Amino acid sequence: MTNRFQQVVVDGCTSNKARVTSGVPQGTVLGPLLFLTYINDIHEELSSTIRLFADDALVYRPIRSQVDADDLQNDINILTNWTRKWQMSFNTKKCYVMRAHRGKTGITHDYNMDGTPLTQVEHHPYLGVELQNNMQWSEHISTVKNKSTRVLNLMRRNFSRGTTVSTRDTIYKSLVRPHLEYCSSVWDPSNRTDVDKLEAVQNKAARFVMQKHRRRESVSAMKRELEWQSLQERRFISRQKAMFKAVHGLHALEIPPYVHKPSKPLRQQHPHTYAVMRANVNAYRFSYLPRTIRGWNLLPSFIVCATSFDVFSNRLVTSIAQGIIVITYPKQVPYVCASPLVVPTTGQPLFIY
Repeated sequence: MTNRFQQVVVDGCTSNKARVTSGVPQGTVLGPLLFLTYINDIHEELSSTIRLFADDALVYRPIRSQVDADDLQNDINILTNWTRKWQMSFNTKKCYVMRAHRGKTGITHDYNMDGTPLTQVEHHPYLGVELQNNMQWSEHISTVKNKSTRVLNLMRRNFSRGTTVSTRDTIYKSLVRPHLEYCSSVWDPSNRTDVDKLEAVQNKAARFVMQKHRRRESVSAMKRELEWQSLQERRFISRQKAMFKAVHGLHALEIPPYVHKPSKPLRQQHPHTYAVMRANVNAYRFSYLPRTIRGWNLLPSFIVCATSFDVFSNRLVTSIAQGIIVITYPKQVPYVCASPLVVPTTGQPLFIY
């Protein structure tokens, strides 16, 4: 920036002008674009991977030896030099280090930024999702439950009286449920305890919407009357919708090259079947791709081979509503349809987790 000054006015008194030598004007339409242009070269000298979103930066790399740790520290030093060059600075109090590893101990290294030691954490939020060093989602699910419960309690205090069922239903779907489903395709829980934590919030919301708080009144009946799907079903549908879009190239999410078709044709498969991804640990087994592909392969062909995204969505939702597909918990699958190519006609549903 050149030839710019700023001053402050308080109670009619104006301060002296101060020269502004760097930065981006705030509150302007071009401000975000100018900021992104200003930091556009931040990644150029780094050997590690960097992810940028607005003013958030995430730097990471696999640490397999002390050399890798030294390389990461060198990248931090490069970022520090970059800030000096462009007259910016990182807030070291908001910079953290998190080691994600499976073992009890990993390769330790005391990282620092411009001589200031960086705080090491076991979990930390990134773009609204709580990441953990053990690659689990329990902290995030607890955070989601607590936050949505606080919002729901606020709604109960202010909208329990003088509102209709339709209004309260809209309030829940607009102000509470989005907290329960933000990025849920990524962190969709695989164990019953975490699933039930989230369903408990929706059960509480059903009582609020229907204004029926007696214990003998069935929450399940309330949700049927409101035509609410379980959150578990909604997360499954969300994952499969994203998979359909990826398979047909309808959005930026692409099927990675290591995901491929089965090497040998199987009797029980539809035209878009993918090879099951082998996993030795639950953190990977229940991550998005391995878990979603298992469910995708079991879907009936009349759903998977839909001619459009809307048709796919409608058929999937209808099949779950009619009990043709039942979403259950891992390791608790009592029955899997012998042929996923057709809708089961034996009266036994297709169980998927």
